[in-house]
Amino acid sequence: MVEHLLAKEKVASSNLVFRSQRVSTEARFAFHALPAEMAERQTLRS
Repeated sequence: MVEHLLAKEKVASSNLVFRSQRVSTEARFAFHALPAEMAERQTLRS
């Protein structure tokens, strides 16, 4: 029973780490894409 709970805990914590890494990667991508998109809009306006 204890082993089962530990195994569940391990899976939950590794999922959490994976999820937080994915979110930070997506946030970084969005942060880099934003200036390019803004520059594009400026170019279209002028």
